[in-house]
Amino acid sequence: MAALIAILATTPRMFFLDVPFERDEGAYAYIADVISHGGLPYVDAFDHKPPAVYYLYSLAFRLFGHVVSSPRLLAFLFVAAAGMALFLLVQRMTDRFLPALFAAVLFGLATSSPAYTGFNSNTEIFTLPFLVWGLWFLIDDDPPPMRYALAGLLFGMGMMVKQPVAMVACAVFVCKGATLLKYPRRLTLNALAYAVGMLIPFAAFAAYFAAKGGLAAFWNDSFSYNFNYVVVLSWRQSLSILGHAMNGILHLDPFTWIAGIAGGGVFLAGRASTSHKWHFLAGAVGACFATAMGKYFYGHYFVFLLPFLAAGAGLGLASLMNGRFSKVSVTGAMLIVLASSFVLAPFFVMPAKNLLHIYYGFSPFHQSIALGQYLKRMSPPNASAYIIGSEPQILFYGGLKSPTRVFYFYPLMTPTRHLSKLREETLAELQRRPPDYVILVNNFSSHAIHSSYGGNPFLIRLFRFFAPYRLTALSTYDHSQVIAGGGELYDRNLLTHASSILVFKCPSGIVSPGGITLGGLVKIHLIK
Repeated sequence: MAALIAILATTPRMFFLDVPFERDEGAYAYIADVISHGGLPYVDAFDHKPPAVYYLYSLAFRLFGHVVSSPRLLAFLFVAAAGMALFLLVQRMTDRFLPALFAAVLFGLATSSPAYTGFNSNTEIFTLPFLVWGLWFLIDDDPPPMRYALAGLLFGMGMMVKQPVAMVACAVFVCKGATLLKYPRRLTLNALAYAVGMLIPFAAFAAYFAAKGGLAAFWNDSFSYNFNYVVVLSWRQSLSILGHAMNGILHLDPFTWIAGIAGGGVFLAGRASTSHKWHFLAGAVGACFATAMGKYFYGHYFVFLLPFLAAGAGLGLASLMNGRFSKVSVTGAMLIVLASSFVLAPFFVMPAKNLLHIYYGFSPFHQSIALGQYLKRMSPPNASAYIIGSEPQILFYGGLKSPTRVFYFYPLMTPTRHLSKLREETLAELQRRPPDYVILVNNFSSHAIHSSYGGNPFLIRLFRFFAPYRLTALSTYDHSQVIAGGGELYDRNLLTHASSILVFKCPSGIVSPGGITLGGLVKIHLIK
């Protein structure tokens, strides 16, 4: 019954199976392709996420085919598994069916909402079953060590998908451990079981990368780099981003927050078990820290909070059903589900391009498909492309290889202590393996290059190296087709169009002389 309810509650995600990849998804998909060709994350392709997500994408492509919908189908199964755990968790805490059903349905709707990029398969989505099932194993007042070990194992697996899961794991253990301070032996045994369980997934990946000769790269990219990445942004800037993010989230998904916060408050103020209250509160506080850990407050960061908002709504309903407001509270729960469905429904029939525009503005995710397919038709096997921008989804669609380990532009523009090393590494790799194509994305959110880049030695060297490459195709945000010939190719308005993508080819591969070069376009300040 719980599995069926969870699957039905998660069905809204099925409407978004074919929405084009955004940047992060493109990176995971590209690294999954690297894995399928015998490569190793971090060693052959740089990224700063934990390793599990790349192998989950690789698994999705093996199970469901090498298409965009495959990671979405796997994400559907993961959300359904989390919904099942949430249903059982709320049912265990309340001994009631209806509040558990309400929590599971609200959770399924919320995880599908564009407020949290619910149409994507981001890392946070894949953490959910590990997170909620880990909480379920610790719901008893005094769980035995084996349950601590299993919960720790699940949290550890979640951390190998996204590191902030550690915030929830730590908060929950502090809460549970506080009840055992009078029993130091039992506390020590439980802590040991919990720690061993959490360390097993990390140790397994570390051993795997060590056996492949990639342990240093694994540590530097997925841990050391992140410590520097998060300190780039000040907390003042971060709080400003939080305010803007919450404004958008409450506009797109107000009812989950109203029901979750109000219901959680009613539950905490009611007569429920004190241990259950602390368990819920500790997890929710940990989820708040997990959401804030990255400091950028992207919509998908808030996915960590969704199990606790949905659980709070269900627990609050159970508390009200025990009093004289039973019928009113059930009616209110039904209205909240209907209202959430009503807000979400227009996105089910919305064209993918419009959906992406609402959340990402003029980022060129939709047009990347046509461009990738064009490059796939025109390119020989094992062709390579270097992207001046952060659109790795083009590599995935085109079946192209990056000539450099750093295959998207953000790490080359973000001022971490790794910046100089990554830039020098990239320039050296380009010298050794000049790419067949250079793809220039005219979108600041993709490349972060200001028009006054003249004082940046790295960019000067990069554009100088690619200066002879000649324009062979372009795509603009307004059109799905790729322009690959005729006078339109040299139309100044198209060349400088915001979010245009320009494809330049290595001079040795072009027979006819003349044409527009990358160096020539840079001189007229193509990048705005």
